[in-house]
Amino acid sequence: MGDMRMAAAPSELRHRILLVDDDVDQRDAIACFLEMEGVDANTAVDGREALYALRNGPRPCLILLDLNMVGMDGREFRRRQLLWPQMAGIPVVVLSGHPELKTATRAMEAVEVWRKPVELHLLLRAVGDHCHGHSRGDSLSATVAVEPHGEAALRSMLTCAVSPLTMSPRSGWRRG
Repeated sequence: MGDMRMAAAPSELRHRILLVDDDVDQRDAIACFLEMEGVDANTAVDGREALYALRNGPRPCLILLDLNMVGMDGREFRRRQLLWPQMAGIPVVVLSGHPELKTATRAMEAVEVWRKPVELHLLLRAVGDHCHGHSRGDSLSATVAVEPHGEAALRSMLTCAVSPLTMSPRSGWRRG
């Protein structure tokens, strides 16, 4: 079956997410996959960088948040985000390998909570479900319906030529 992926939309028409995870391999793989599917995936290594990204970067329509991170963890990031009226409404999906995930995230008011490793089609579904105001959600769902676990997803991650954007308090936005 041919590759059903659509050409990347101009950045102002694309969904923008913020991926917060201290595991560089998982962060880069998820960001790469999302970029290949037409989603702007900005990344941060911990809660402190994520807060910096929210203050100084473009507003995301969704935050994918690891729970246990070195530095500021996901719980503290989310607590601070909820206290910030301009950013409190951005939905958060928690991704974690925590053994008591539901209990550990009860007070975080996350729209979804998933155990790692995350199935790639769930990421696209979350973008489609929680990022509104663009037409990208329909095309993302169409891609998932064709090959939710297929070779195309693996090929996207293995052949990713797009370096994810990374936010650093010291250097600002940069590629890979």
